[in-house]
Order: sequence, then structure tokens, then C-alpha cells
Amino acid sequence: MISTDRSGEVGVRTTEQVKLSVEHADVAVMCLGLDATIEGEQGDARNEYASGDKLGLNLPGLQEELLETVAAMGKPVVVLLMAGSAIDLPWAEHNPNMKAIVDCWYPGARGGKVIAEMLFGEFSPSGKLPVRFYHGTENLPVWNIRDDYERREDIPAGSSGAGSGTAL
Repeated sequence: MISTDRSGEVGVRTTEQVKLSVEHADVAVMCLGLDATIEGEQGDARNEYASGDKLGLNLPGLQEELLETVAAMGKPVVVLLMAGSAIDLPWAEHNPNMKAIVDCWYPGARGGKVIAEMLFGEFSPSGKLPVRFYHGTENLPVWNIRDDYERREDIPAGSSGAGSGTAL
């Protein structure tokens, strides 16, 4: 079992122990992401990993480094992302070992059971995104509080964002 604290530091196993576990596994299933203590809409951006707004779209702390290490080992990797917003993993789209990235959002009380059922093939996950997922912060639109999320002229006509994310 791999766990991380709020800063993304590996808590239960060292990277070497994770590598040893992956060497003996058929598939690496990695549960990564954020929680409500890390991301929010009204936090202090200077306090990124303690209930502030995120400064970027990357995984926090050592999570991305650990994912890259595991993906480089040659085993199939399934990533379960727990987050309430976009996470950018641009290198993962082109990594042949990344077999699936499932955005689980914050799945709630029965989420673990449902995710396990999905992993064991009891159903195929599907859905339509009502949001746009960006690659990197340089593509994020500038938000004006007075607009309060209204459509602006710099967003191309017909681009609601629904389903415009990249799927693996």
C-alpha cells in the first residue's frame, strides 16, 4: 500500500520498496491526486498545499516522480486520479506502459467499491465531461470575477468544453 501525506510525500513505502513491489506485479494500479485540503476556490494561493488554490496542474510533491518511475519499469500502469479539477500528465499520453488513466473525481462513500468493480471488468466506465481539461497553465483563460464564469469573447464559438479533454 502506498500512501502520501498532503505534500505528496510517500509515507508507507520508499521508492525502492515500490519498485520491488512493481517488479513482482502484473499491473501497477496507482491511486494519485489531490484532496479538498489541497485544492479549493477560495484558498490562499501562497499556501498551495494547505487549502489554497493550485499553482499548477501537476500532481503534488513526489507523486509525479513516483508515477514516472513506475511507468518506466515496463509494466502496464493504471492510474486512478482522485481530484476535483484537471491534472496535467502530458508525457503519459505517449508512454506505452500507461494503459489507462481514470479520473475518479472525489468518488464518495461507495467510491472504493465502485472503482474496484470497474477495475475487475464488471462495467466499462464512460461519461461526458462538462468541463475542459487544459494541458498546462499557459492555456488557461483569464477569469474576471465580474464575469462570474460567463462566456467571454476569447473563447471560440461552439467550444463549450464538453468532451474536449484528451482520453487515453
